Amino acid sequence: MESPAQKVKLVRRGFPDMPDIAVTGATGRVGGALWRRLLAQGVSARALVRNPTAFAVRYPDSVAHPFSFEDIVAMTAAMQGVNRIFLVTPDEDPRAQLQYERNFAIAAQRAGVKHVIKLSAYLAGAQPPISFGRYQRQSEQELETRMLTYTHLRPAFFMQSLSLFAKDIRSSGKLMAPAKSGEIAFVHIDDIAAVAAKLLTQGGFENEALTLTGPQAYSFDHVADRLSLLLEKRVRHVAPPKWLAKFVLPFQAGMSRHYAALIVEMMASFERGSEATVSDAVYAVTGEMPRSLDSYLEQNLQLFSHG
Repeated sequence: MESPAQKVKLVRRGFPDMPDIAVTGATGRVGGALWRRLLAQGVSARALVRNPTAFAVRYPDSVAHPFSFEDIVAMTAAMQGVNRIFLVTPDEDPRAQLQYERNFAIAAQRAGVKHVIKLSAYLAGAQPPISFGRYQRQSEQELETRMLTYTHLRPAFFMQSLSLFAKDIRSSGKLMAPAKSGEIAFVHIDDIAAVAAKLLTQGGFENEALTLTGPQAYSFDHVADRLSLLLEKRVRHVAPPKWLAKFVLPFQAGMSRHYAALIVEMMASFERGSEATVSDAVYAVTGEMPRSLDSYLEQNLQLFSHG
């Protein structure tokens, strides 16, 4: 029986009949959800990943293709014969992410990729773009100016990102989010994956930007109230001062000061309703209604409970 490491070596010898659909970031949250959906649908695709060994451990029956966003030549070779590709880059540093996507755009153009489905951000569509959206809009423009066919996916704040507040909710009953008010059209990652899968396998919506949201917008106060009901204990939304959040986040969450500043800027924009508008794009692409925030909380209640 082959080990995951042995499977990884196979891709370096080449494969006949290479799939013409490709996915980057298949070990991440959105890319992973997309990869699992494609597997479930029996779709043959290339998984282009930074760490093929880790991918092979997670998906022992799939083949990993080494892929580095820093190596344009290697990227170009890996994308030969690709018609449609899902693009998501590591977001630890948005400035590095922008350079990665510039490199990708060059490589995709050279490789003759037909259609790029890019994971962007809701705030890339703001005028002007806000927070992480500024970098994402620049990345979108890299694809556009190189005359690549694209579909930009601009999701709202992920429902799964509420797990960032879970520790404080469990320990103190406080949802510590520095946004005093404003509603957010939270979106489920599986709905983003469903849209991406449909575009990869069937095409459509070329040269469009799709805003992806859940079916309704809610405030953090609503999230706290809903958790209070489900957990049968009081959960309060507490909005610490933004200057304090900028200072504390790098120590509390182990992130850079630049990244923390972008998060606080995003939270401030929520108060102005920057992600409150609900879109029908998930239904338009997939024919299915997006998942609701209440159902997400009910299905993942263990994240927020002591038990």
